[in-house]
Amino acid sequence: MISRQVRLDTGAEVAHPGLSGSSFSNKVFELLDRSEYRRCDKGEDLEDIYRLRYKAYRFNDMVPNVDSHSITDELDETPNVYRFGVYVDQQLASTMRVHHVTRETPMSTSVKAFGDIVYPMLEKGDTFVCMSRFASDPELTRVHPHLLYVALRLAGMACIYFNAPYGLSTVREDHAGFYKRIYY
Repeated sequence: MISRQVRLDTGAEVAHPGLSGSSFSNKVFELLDRSEYRRCDKGEDLEDIYRLRYKAYRFNDMVPNVDSHSITDELDETPNVYRFGVYVDQQLASTMRVHHVTRETPMSTSVKAFGDIVYPMLEKGDTFVCMSRFASDPELTRVHPHLLYVALRLAGMACIYFNAPYGLSTVREDHAGFYKRIYY
């Protein structure tokens, strides 16, 4: 079993328990050490995210060809949206959109798809983190096959940050097994 040292705000280093020492986890942590998460709200970073979505979705035949080579929608402009880029060695490699869904801000893809389930929970005071528009550069994913795990870390971190007991996402049926393995 490996112990990874983590620096706390106090400056003290503590061992991070629970790492198996497997080759897989080592590769994820090696890539994580070369990665940076950036919240992108405007300008070229945001345009790069929209173009990366298009590139990834076209590669997987999920969207038709469009002249703008960009994918965005009305949910990119809601007050509860957070758009992130995951950069590996300073290059945009992946992106994810996160909505913090509350009674006051009930906007997200999951609410649109499963409102009959989500709205009653919101009325009871539950909150959610909804992950959507997840995309990774197809070429960089081949070079860094562990990129998906580094990028998906955002969803878990958002749940912790917002103290949201639920994480939601609408996924393609053929991707459901992957998400079930990751999130149980």
